[in-house]
Amino acid sequence: MKYIYIGVSAFLVSIAITVLFLFYGQRVIPDGNDKALVYFIILIPLGICCAYLLFRVVRSYAHFKGTYRNQTLEVSGPAVMFLLVVGIGYYFVRNPPLPPTFTLTITFKDSVSLKPLQGNANISYAGSYYPSQKIDEGQVKFSNKVSTGHEITIEPDIPGYELNGNKVFKVPGNNESLDIKLTKKENEQASKNAAIKLFRSYVNDYDTQMTNFADFLKYKVQYLFDESDTAYFHDFVTLLNDYNTAFNKLYGERNNLVSMLSTYMPEEKDRVKTFLDDVGDKSENIFQKFNDHADKITYPDEMKKMTKAEKNKFVETMHSIADDAHKWIAQFERRSDEIVQKLASL
Repeated sequence: MKYIYIGVSAFLVSIAITVLFLFYGQRVIPDGNDKALVYFIILIPLGICCAYLLFRVVRSYAHFKGTYRNQTLEVSGPAVMFLLVVGIGYYFVRNPPLPPTFTLTITFKDSVSLKPLQGNANISYAGSYYPSQKIDEGQVKFSNKVSTGHEITIEPDIPGYELNGNKVFKVPGNNESLDIKLTKKENEQASKNAAIKLFRSYVNDYDTQMTNFADFLKYKVQYLFDESDTAYFHDFVTLLNDYNTAFNKLYGERNNLVSMLSTYMPEEKDRVKTFLDDVGDKSENIFQKFNDHADKITYPDEMKKMTKAEKNKFVETMHSIADDAHKWIAQFERRSDEIVQKLASL
């Protein structure tokens, strides 16, 4: 009977040490010390408990013999169970099973509007560095098998936004997403507004002058043949000069505009570049048709030599060019508005 008391007492001692360690271990043993020694102390009374109960109460038998480097160890009876409990327990303390891993979803949002943000993020996890992880629709799927509670360092690279506070986060549990909220940079917001204003200025100027040119060809070109009033001819020359100035500002500065706008929306760089390249291509196409007939209205004296049939044919051609120009203007306005709205929404 006394063996039962000894076994139960050893079991209770191991339980008591375990409880004390769980509640007070962090205070007694500072971070950095080897906590495995405490587990080793817990295993000793637990091993005694198992040995007494199995060999004195259940009447079990055990024998162990091993040789290592010409040295032989032979153990029998309760000592076998004691060594097994202590040895196996200590092994698992030193070699714990790997925690479950999963793919972490990291979301990036505006701290005020909560809208998803676009850009890149540099991530450090478990001693490895993962630069320029693309943020797609406000999310990064970090598939490098993270574990709950581990630390992960995230450095967002989103134009116009900054992360306030610590860049080190704890991996959430239960496959939850890690939500990161960023604030707008005040100076970046001012720069973005200036970029929108400049782009709108160039776009509106080109739109106005191209529209004036197309309207003249559509509704007033026939008045160029009025010999009693040369004001229309001078107005037309002024329109051409104003258009060339507006076109040269928008198309001539296309590389600078692409670079400036892509700072705030890098994913739209190709779209902006294609739009501005089309400004050059469409304008060249329209004015190539116009220039094929422009020599007839370069000088008023030359226009006087045209027959009525030639004048009518010329007016029809100018109307056709005006229709092409108006179609391009409608497309130009729609595409430029989309770019401005996209930029303003960031």
